[in-house]
Amino acid sequence: MSQNINRKVDIIIPVYNAFDDLKKCVESLKSHTDLSIHRIIFINDCSSDEKILPYLHEQSDKNIILINNEKNKGFSANVNIGIEYSNQDVILLNTDTIVTHQWIEKLSRCAYRQESIATVTPLSNNATLCSVPLFCEENEIPEGVSVDEYAREIERISLKRYPIIPVAVGFCMYIKRKVIEEVGLFDAKTFGRGYGEENDFCNRAIQLGFCHVMCDDTFVYHKGSESFLEKEKKEYMLQNDKILRKRYPYIMKEVLDVYLRQMPNWEINANAKLFTKVSFSNKKKN
Repeated sequence: MSQNINRKVDIIIPVYNAFDDLKKCVESLKSHTDLSIHRIIFINDCSSDEKILPYLHEQSDKNIILINNEKNKGFSANVNIGIEYSNQDVILLNTDTIVTHQWIEKLSRCAYRQESIATVTPLSNNATLCSVPLFCEENEIPEGVSVDEYAREIERISLKRYPIIPVAVGFCMYIKRKVIEEVGLFDAKTFGRGYGEENDFCNRAIQLGFCHVMCDDTFVYHKGSESFLEKEKKEYMLQNDKILRKRYPYIMKEVLDVYLRQMPNWEINANAKLFTKVSFSNKKKN
């Protein structure tokens, strides 16, 4: 399979408020994304922050597209709007992320290592099963280390195993176009407000023989969602988890159990722990 790292990719970014996070995300995208090849598609979901829309208009260019909703449609519907606008592979990206050196090239290269790969998720400080150094924890970047420096260190210490994972993590999710054509769009009717829509998509892909992979030499910073109040977030997560377990009882249990028994990412987590420990130790000495 071709591993052409210049493959065109559309980056789909649903936007709802969070102006400061959005600015940091855009700055990182402009620093680390070749916009002569790739496109950014912003979907403004009727943000109430009056700074958002003018800022997005300022960014608009040949390969930076703005779609503005006149009413709020929810995360899943916005993803579908972006997917339907595009005809390329896509990356779903949260606004509270900071991308790093050659992130698209590495994700794309990983995706095309095998025909059966549907999605690719990078490592992050806050991405459940793709979190480093602590698995399923919200981790901090070591003090005195920039996001880019941390990302380069992750790439250096990675064994590049690209392990199969049960599902992608939606903060930064690379999806092949051919998979979208076979699996379909996100289920916006069921998961309109978010939490669970990417798991539903991933399980449908598994049913068709595809798999999901962690790109363990790529790091994308993720601050963590502020879309919902904590109580509301938990309610949606519990409600949607019940739906997923009912729809995919075997996949939800067996695939996750196998992953947790094998823990294929233990080496990168261990290496990242060591780097973090050394970084903190050096900081104290200085």
